[in-house]
Amino acid sequence: MQSLSKHKNLKDARILITNDDGYEADGIKLLTEIIEPMVKEVWVIAPSKERSGSGHSLTVRRNIDVVQRSDRKFSVDGTPTDCVILALNQIMESTKPDLVLSGINRGVNIAEDITYSGTVGAAYEATIAGVRAIALSQELSTAAKIDWSSARENLGAVIQRLYNEDWKPDCLLNVNFPKQIICEGQIRFSSQGRHKQGDEIALISKSNGKKSYRIGAVRVNKSIQENSDIEALKNGCISVTPISINHTDAAFKNSLEN
Repeated sequence: MQSLSKHKNLKDARILITNDDGYEADGIKLLTEIIEPMVKEVWVIAPSKERSGSGHSLTVRRNIDVVQRSDRKFSVDGTPTDCVILALNQIMESTKPDLVLSGINRGVNIAEDITYSGTVGAAYEATIAGVRAIALSQELSTAAKIDWSSARENLGAVIQRLYNEDWKPDCLLNVNFPKQIICEGQIRFSSQGRHKQGDEIALISKSNGKKSYRIGAVRVNKSIQENSDIEALKNGCISVTPISINHTDAAFKNSLEN
């Protein structure tokens, strides 16, 4: 499969920004602040409230409300995927973006977690539509706090470098910034790792036959795969992982046929 042709210079590009943490999230505000001086035009079309864990889901059984907040900025009462679909087919129909940026997510999206991620889901939808897309996430400093400096200081250069590359069709890029960059060369082009060991189920309350639970994944990095996104972050590198929207396992398919 041939790679996509190079796009025009980033300074002449039209950018669509979305996320899954919500329109008012610090990460999307930071992303907009960094990108606006670098490009021709920025549109922000994001969920009106947090939609973390929504993956590539979309809304099909109710109406979706869209509110224009200011010039080229809209909040959507739907999922990140809804935002991209509405942007490409309605709001920006006559002014299609050259690049979709999703994030900056509060916390990393690596390994199996990318399947749950609304941040990645938005980039996935853009890729289906034939628009280049990058999912962006920042590792938490602690369980409760986040230091955005790693993304703030490096995101512009990373976007510029990736935009200048030839991209393979049907692929998005998943970028994760570590708490602190300490590795030589800063960027590692990595593979998707594995770290989920199971699920934690907490019983929160029960009354009148009703029980309320909270689900949380158990993630243990005892055996970190070489050249994985997990290893890149552990070593203080910016992880860049190409993700294909074609899920076919060609080798397994050939094995079944034989």
